[in-house]
Amino acid sequence: MKMHGILVATDGSRVAQTAVRYASGLARKLGVSVTLLEVVDVPSLIAAGTSPPVMPGNILMETKDLLRRAASERLDLVMAEFKKRGLRVRKAVRVGSAAEEIVKEAKRIRADLIILGSHGRSALKAAVLGSVAYGVIHRSSTPVLIVQK
Repeated sequence: MKMHGILVATDGSRVAQTAVRYASGLARKLGVSVTLLEVVDVPSLIAAGTSPPVMPGNILMETKDLLRRAASERLDLVMAEFKKRGLRVRKAVRVGSAAEEIVKEAKRIRADLIILGSHGRSALKAAVLGSVAYGVIHRSSTPVLIVQK
């Protein structure tokens, strides 16, 4: 059976970094490629208090662009580490609902497995299972591996 690879969703949080490290080791053992995905989810960021709650349209677009560039730069650093280990890796940055975009990307690349942290930088940090992880589990037909700290 030919494997297509692993999709790893990250937001730069500590638990997401643990998920990325786990994915790296698994990809090496299985000899598969990895797609690193970061989703810019502006409504969640606003709820978490990292953006002003009311923004004119042009400021909102500028904020999305800034966040998209920052996500891309974070993924570039992670990609460099994967490449040092001889792993095949690519990145994707999407804008939208994190759970929905993760599931869409997994389908698009025909991922064999989605790996993500149990919770990230969302407003619901204290939840036993973060809202994004919960959303992915319930929307995805691709197997999902949840990594804890």
